[in-house]
Amino acid sequence: MDVFQIGAHLAKIIGTYLNVLFSILINELKLITNLQFIISIVAIIVFGFIAGRLLKFIIVKILVTTGIRRMTQNAWINEFLKISGYKKDVVELIGDIVKWAIYILAITLILQAFGLSSISFVSAEIINLIPRFIFSVLLLIVGFLIADFFGKAFEEAALKFFGDEGVGKLSGGVAKYSIAMASLTLALALLGFDVSALLILLVALIGVVILMLYISFKDVLPEFSAGFSARQLIKIGDKVVIGEYKGRVERFEPFSIVLKNGNKIVRIPNTFLIKRPVIKIEK
Repeated sequence: MDVFQIGAHLAKIIGTYLNVLFSILINELKLITNLQFIISIVAIIVFGFIAGRLLKFIIVKILVTTGIRRMTQNAWINEFLKISGYKKDVVELIGDIVKWAIYILAITLILQAFGLSSISFVSAEIINLIPRFIFSVLLLIVGFLIADFFGKAFEEAALKFFGDEGVGKLSGGVAKYSIAMASLTLALALLGFDVSALLILLVALIGVVILMLYISFKDVLPEFSAGFSARQLIKIGDKVVIGEYKGRVERFEPFSIVLKNGNKIVRIPNTFLIKRPVIKIEK
């Protein structure tokens, strides 16, 4: 074997060695690239999990500190959530919505990293929907709080005005559920639902309520009006004659006047005042 053959053989060995070395280096680079990809995915998962739970904690803390939990503690929306199967209160619901928004954002980033653009597009649409969903929930909270407030206010006002517990509860219920239904309709419309059928139902419900109130109060209003007119003429302690009854005015009731004559107490319905004159005896 001459020098040229030996050199050619060595060159072949060196070339083979370099090819093997380059192959190893390329595989190592691929491994490093894959390792970086895996680390990125794990980092997104960990960051999304921590950020979601941390933001939920912050949101719940803010809502509790500002008194939202106390304000909504006995609100109708919490009963609505229990009926729907959600075991926590509305403050926790808002926190969970924010938490899952972060989770979905992390999932979207992972899907995009894997090149699953069609699935990540769906996730992106869900993320775009989440702010409207949060605003709808806030709208429901405010609407139900307003419904509770006006329901109680109307109930107390009707109870003082008419002096009848049934009328008070009816008035409060009508105000409360009308405002709640209107809030629900607005929230669903904000989410993109067709609420035309719900609007028709709401209008029909209000119409039925108005009809029921008219039927209930068509006899009550003249009676109350007669009592109101009598109160403008006479006061408690005045001596009066109403038809065949006479005595001193003991007290006024929503639908009657109570007279006392000696040991006798007479309750005169306000309807009696419509057809009988009220005579006040001056002292």
